[in-house]
Amino acid sequence: MTTKAQREINHKLKVFEHANNSGNVSFICRYFGISRDTFCRWKKNFRNKGEKGLINSKPCPENPKLRYRSSDLMFIMSNPFQLIEFIMFFRRIFSSQVAPNKSGDSQISCN
Repeated sequence: MTTKAQREINHKLKVFEHANNSGNVSFICRYFGISRDTFCRWKKNFRNKGEKGLINSKPCPENPKLRYRSSDLMFIMSNPFQLIEFIMFFRRIFSSQVAPNKSGDSQISCN
């Protein structure tokens, strides 16, 4: 089991523990920022499958196009033409505005 999966399990078990202690599921769901339907789905999966039911079954696939190594980023930042290309890529993927601020650093603001 991966570390990420173990963290998910621990988080969900903590939500269940708080719900059992307080008795107010709506308040706990609001506190943890989850919907009551999500809480009920987690509870049902835990009842049926145990801890393995608490692991997210449909993780988002990782997009290799969005992955940059630190060496790539250093090259991009040192080469102005590459920086412009990176900014255009970022805008296209995330529909964001990238503009230099007063100190000359690039600042990213998502819409």
